Amino acid sequence: MALDNAARVKRDMAKIDVETLNLKDWPAPEAYLVEVGRIALVWRRLETFVCNSVANLAGLENLEDPKMYSVFADRNFQENLALLERLCQQQLPQMPNLSSYQSVLEKLSRAELDKNYYMNGSMRSDQIEGGVEMTVWADELTGKTTSVPVRLSELKKVVLSLDDAQHELYKLVCALDRPGRRV
Repeated sequence: MALDNAARVKRDMAKIDVETLNLKDWPAPEAYLVEVGRIALVWRRLETFVCNSVANLAGLENLEDPKMYSVFADRNFQENLALLERLCQQQLPQMPNLSSYQSVLEKLSRAELDKNYYMNGSMRSDQIEGGVEMTVWADELTGKTTSVPVRLSELKKVVLSLDDAQHELYKLVCALDRPGRRV
């Protein structure tokens, strides 16, 4: 039965001409989709940079070394932050430029919370108000949710938060300001 349904869905999907399919403003207005996509891309860049920073501080000079991926590939963001913190603590006596690591870790954690709030919510067009709303937990203990409006400016602030956290990590690990910074 399930195989029949899967085959039917696959057959029906094959009939859709994706080249001419108009997805404008679906499932949310285009401007929101652009910012959500920007958050996803900037977040992935930040995650990769945290992983690379940990590897570099751990002494892996060549970030393309397959050992790096063996050691760090299965770690989540929080585990990489914990590694980053331990490495900074251990190397602080020899590397005074790491003295601001606690504030950088706080920015990285805050950036993750900001990202999670919007990426884990279920955004949808608000047919009544004409904007976008998102379902969030009102009380995780009782499982109650509520709908909150989402403003485009809030999404842009998340992108800036992620970029700022990456910039601070760059200054921490490289001990210099990032050249050619767009934001």
